[in-house]
Amino acid sequence: PEYDERFNDPEWLKEQFRQERDDPRENANFWLSPSDPEFFNNAARKPYAKALLKCEDHWNRRRNIWLEQFDNVRRLNESRETVGEMLEDCNPETKRLVQPMLKHRIVELFMLHASQKAKELDIPFERYLQNEENLQSLHDFRKTADSEGARGMEDLYRAWDFRNTRVQLENQEREDRELKLVGGTLGTMEELKEALTLGARCKEDGVVEWNKGNLDEAISSWRQAHKALNKVRAPHTHPAEQEAKRELHMSVLKNLAQAAIKLGNWNEALEASDMAVSLDDQDHKAWFRKACALEGLGRLREAEACLRRIDDLAVGRADRDRIMKDTQAKRDRLQALSTRDEASQKRMLQGGVKKAIFSEERDTRAAALPARPGPPLISHKVAVVNVDDATRKRLTRDAAEDILVELKAAYNDPLFRKQVRKLAHDVNDQGEFIAYLNRVALPVQRP
Repeated sequence: PEYDERFNDPEWLKEQFRQERDDPRENANFWLSPSDPEFFNNAARKPYAKALLKCEDHWNRRRNIWLEQFDNVRRLNESRETVGEMLEDCNPETKRLVQPMLKHRIVELFMLHASQKAKELDIPFERYLQNEENLQSLHDFRKTADSEGARGMEDLYRAWDFRNTRVQLENQEREDRELKLVGGTLGTMEELKEALTLGARCKEDGVVEWNKGNLDEAISSWRQAHKALNKVRAPHTHPAEQEAKRELHMSVLKNLAQAAIKLGNWNEALEASDMAVSLDDQDHKAWFRKACALEGLGRLREAEACLRRIDDLAVGRADRDRIMKDTQAKRDRLQALSTRDEASQKRMLQGGVKKAIFSEERDTRAAALPARPGPPLISHKVAVVNVDDATRKRLTRDAAEDILVELKAAYNDPLFRKQVRKLAHDVNDQGEFIAYLNRVALPVQRP
């Protein structure tokens, strides 16, 4: 992770430690003892401490990924040996069919899956592998290996990997939606305590960063708090813990929505405010955050409905006048936006009518205009060039990647993009546009 280069400077750190030792304004723990619950939380909020914790967390995650990959490789090696031994019990035809293809990943995964399914169904491996469906799949693999070689088998593996990844993502999204509906998994009291402690600490960290004006750091802390609180829920037999978690989560969600609104993350703000409303539909601040998020998304009618809900909630409250003042200011803004949009649409319609865009005269005038000379016809006869296979230049994978990077940079050139936009504006016919595009695009493709 990136961090301030000063944190690597021993002289800067030495001066920082001296200021914290002598100046209470530089050290929130100046008057606290290490036994105080806030002592280590304050220490972790210091910028250099946060950078250190981020680096440690980064390398811990990297280490866990490496260990997981190592474990996967080890299990695959053990499974290969097991599958090879079980394949010896199959009939000779099956062995002749499978053994030449075991070097391909897709066949290896198929055999491992067959081994697991046979174990789940409690039937012999050779019996499961030699059923009609599995034999047909193996014959299809063999046909692909014989006709397309290693490239065809690799394409099959990539297609399987893509489908498998998509299914896993869909399952994860479904599990996340189900967890949101029930408020997280039912955890032990120890897990609930850890979630509440982490949520409260991250919430306070966010407040500290918000007061400093560090919006990115604040929203990051509140996201972490929301993630921790959203994973676990208190059992129904502990109403006090349920209420404590609900109040803390409500506060975090409202802060998260407010920070997202400030940063223009309207979808995130809407999701956070929606969850806050689902936890407590009597909280006027949650409804106001939702109205702001809907305003940012351009859904003005839904935002107005949220303001009407706030008006209903404000009845009988001691701070009703302040709430009504805020909602009226927001309502005036929504009305101004709505009026501006209506005026803009009206001007566009009037301009279209004035220029006869919607009249029959438009077609008549267009037909009366003299036809412009079109581009030269494109020949579909391609001359075959004899190339010496021994001396011709070959494009490697790395070279192709370099070319794509250079083309991307060339196509992002402002002058080139301006030329393409002007050509698209001037030319109405698609074929004509493509023909003239060569004159614009080919120069920037030259090395």
